[in-house]
Amino acid sequence: MDAILVIDQQGIIQFANPAAAAMFAGKTGALIGTHFDVPAIGDPVEIPLSQNTGISYVELHAQEVLWNSKPVIVAILRDITERKRTEEALTTAEVRYRSTLDNMMEGCQIIGPDWRYLYLNPVAITQSHKSKEELLGHTMMEAYPGIDTTDMFSHLRRCMEQRIPYRFENLFQYPDGARGWFRLNFEPVPEGVFILSEDITREKHLSEELQKHREGLEELVRDRTAQLEAVNKELEAFSYSVSHDLRAPLRHIDGFVQLLNQKSASSLDETGKRYLSVISEATIKMASLIDELLVFSRMGRTEMRKSRVKVARLVADVVSEAMVDNSGRTVSWNIESLPEVDGDPAMLRLVWINLISNALKYTRRKKEAKIYIGCNDGEAELIFYVRDNGVGFDMQFADKLFGVFQRLHRHRDFEGTGIGLANVRRIIDRHNGKTWAEGRIEKGSTFYFSLPKH
Repeated sequence: MDAILVIDQQGIIQFANPAAAAMFAGKTGALIGTHFDVPAIGDPVEIPLSQNTGISYVELHAQEVLWNSKPVIVAILRDITERKRTEEALTTAEVRYRSTLDNMMEGCQIIGPDWRYLYLNPVAITQSHKSKEELLGHTMMEAYPGIDTTDMFSHLRRCMEQRIPYRFENLFQYPDGARGWFRLNFEPVPEGVFILSEDITREKHLSEELQKHREGLEELVRDRTAQLEAVNKELEAFSYSVSHDLRAPLRHIDGFVQLLNQKSASSLDETGKRYLSVISEATIKMASLIDELLVFSRMGRTEMRKSRVKVARLVADVVSEAMVDNSGRTVSWNIESLPEVDGDPAMLRLVWINLISNALKYTRRKKEAKIYIGCNDGEAELIFYVRDNGVGFDMQFADKLFGVFQRLHRHRDFEGTGIGLANVRRIIDRHNGKTWAEGRIEKGSTFYFSLPKH
């Protein structure tokens, strides 16, 4: 219940309801006759409260009215302590995530739909050869005249308009004549496009140098290889460090949410409870994303240990394990004879886990799920596939399926992080194969990957 005070023109309380007495840790009679300063008339204002009642902030809405034929001020005070705490927790989380981006080793920037720079981390500013003031709030065309005629900008435009991610290497020509090579990742985000840029100029120059001086420079090659291994170790250490730094605030946020639920649930309105639920769900999702990102990062750097892999046995094991969590479902399996291949057993196992678990997930609504697993024998490659009769997808979005954080279905309908298929593509790429998919809405889908025969 809101607290209500009636205050005369001299600022003396003439009436207080029981909620007001509780808010100010006193009795109704004790408030009457005391002085109360009203900070503003008309629009609601938020004010801190220093009473020993557990209430830290209130929203005050005051209006002048006639009471017993005399002008008075009616002040309505509402407890907004939990709302303020929720807002502060969300602000703290946003600051921590922004701090993580600010400290990344790659350049990070966000471009808005009007091509203006909305965010750049320190590395991106260094890569730009410009000051922060020359970029933030300005369009790319203002910062780099003529950039809208480049191939790089064409990819950026398609990403912005069609919401399609792009990954490529680009040679950038600066206005002062300098040039730099960058490995770019364009990912569509609600604000526009997120750009991850890794300066590979040194890597490119090194590659050219090795190509020119390959013969007789084995010692130089060993030195450079050692340097690259050191960089990979540093990247791995950085990944784990970032993981720890992100998990710690997530645990703190979740812990405070649980405390609020335990100690203050009865005093929360429906909005406050919804805020707490949103925070809790966001921390769980972020923790899952962190774990998946670490796996994705390792897939690109882990040394491959190739051997002869019996695919039929591997698939049988994965299916058996997957059905433990789907024991109550009716699933019809049609698994053809599968050949042996050369590859990394652990990595290929992860490929099958992702594809089979996806098939089970997206056939969940079917009374009888039908899943087909087979292999087509090509001239130079083996083409494996997993087909299902699930919800399928629109083929115009097929290119998005294998991108990081790319999902074609709502999270509330089908759980997931949007990284599983990105891992599949990265693993198959490392095996010199290809990945693609076909599907129709409510007609099922088929996911393919190829592996070279030799």
